[in-house]
Amino acid sequence: MNALFELDSYGALEEASVTSQLSAPPSDTSSSKVVSSPAPSSAALQKNPGGTPTDALVFYLEPNRPLSYGNELAARKKILKLWVRLLKIYGPTQRDPDIAPNELEDGHLNRILDESEGCKDTECLDKKFAMLPLRQIELRTQPITKCDSSAPKTTTEHVTTEKTTLKKAATEEALTKTTAKSSANCDRAPLMRTRSALGVLKAATDQSAAIEFVNADDYRRILKEKWNEKENWEDRVPEFYMLRPPAEDKEPQVAKFVRCYIENSAAIPFAIPLYTILPDIKIKDICDYKDSYSQKGLFPYLAEARLANARRFILIIESVNPPQTALPEESAYVSFFSDGKWYFISNSDETSKRNFALISEIMSIMAIPAQTTQPTPTIGVGPH
Repeated sequence: MNALFELDSYGALEEASVTSQLSAPPSDTSSSKVVSSPAPSSAALQKNPGGTPTDALVFYLEPNRPLSYGNELAARKKILKLWVRLLKIYGPTQRDPDIAPNELEDGHLNRILDESEGCKDTECLDKKFAMLPLRQIELRTQPITKCDSSAPKTTTEHVTTEKTTLKKAATEEALTKTTAKSSANCDRAPLMRTRSALGVLKAATDQSAAIEFVNADDYRRILKEKWNEKENWEDRVPEFYMLRPPAEDKEPQVAKFVRCYIENSAAIPFAIPLYTILPDIKIKDICDYKDSYSQKGLFPYLAEARLANARRFILIIESVNPPQTALPEESAYVSFFSDGKWYFISNSDETSKRNFALISEIMSIMAIPAQTTQPTPTIGVGPH
C-alpha cells in the first residue's frame, strides 16, 4: 500500500471500485477470456453500474500527469519504479490473455528500470512506460474462486524471528516464481483489507494504528522533526506524521534500518514525504545495516511494513490538565474529558484536523438509517 499511497500523491493513479471477474463465480463457463478495461471516466468512478456488490479496486496508471513539484523527469522515474514494484507483487495475480508470461518476470521488469535510468528526457521515458506489460492492477477483497490445485502454495505462516525470516527469503522467492509460472490465477499476493471509519477508531491503539496518543512534549517533538516539517513537503500540509520505530523490536535489524532511513531522509533525494523506501546510493554511507537491504528476499517488504507502521494520521494529546494548561501556546480544535484525563487535537495541527474531519464525515454517512434514501457523496481520494 505504500507504493499506491505515493503514486496517488503524484496524481499518477485513477481508481474505480468494481466487481472482480476473477473472484466472482463465473456466469458463463464457455469462455474464460478477460478483456482489459480502459481507464474509467470521472463519472464512472462515482458509482458501480448496475448496483452489483463490489469486491475490488482497480488502479489505472496515469504517468503523464504527475504532480512533480519541480522535477518532472525525476518524479516520473520514481513513478515507474513504484509501478514496477507493484507488478512484481501483484502481476501474476492479474489475468490478461494478451500478456506473455515472461513479461511479468523480474528480468523483463528490471530491464525496463535499468534502461530508464539513462533517460534524459520525457520522450525516452515514455518509451519505457510503453514497455510495461500492465497499466492497471486489480486488488481484491476476496480470493480467486478458481485456482490450479496442482500449483505449489506459498506459506502464510507467521515468522516470529528475524533470523528465520531472512533465512526463508530465498525459498519464498523461488516458490513464488514457480507458482507464477504454473498458475496465473492463484491469489498469492495479499488481499486488500478495508477498514471503516469506526474500525479506524476501534483500532486506534493497535500496532498498525493510524492514531497516536502523545503527551504535550512528544507532540512538540514530533512536529519539529525535519521529515514532518511542512517545508519538506513542498510547503504542503503533511498528510501524515512519521514516528521513529522503537529500539526494542521483534525484528531489530529491520527496525534499525528503517529508523536510520527516516532520520536521514533529508539527505536522500525524493525520500520525503516518507511514503516508501527506495534506497539511494547515499544510504550506503549512512546506515549501519546497509548491506542487509536487498531488493531480493523478504527484507524490502519487512522494511516497508515497518515504515507503514510508523505512520500516523492523527495526533491526540493526552493530559490530566485541560488543553489550555497542557498546551498553552495553542488552542484546542476538539477536546474530550474522560476518566480524569483530557484528550484533544491542537487547532494548529492541520494534518490531524484534516484526517479527523474526514473520519467524522465518513462516520456521518455510515450513521444514516438504512430505511432512508442515502446520499451518494463524492469524496476525493487524492492528497489535495
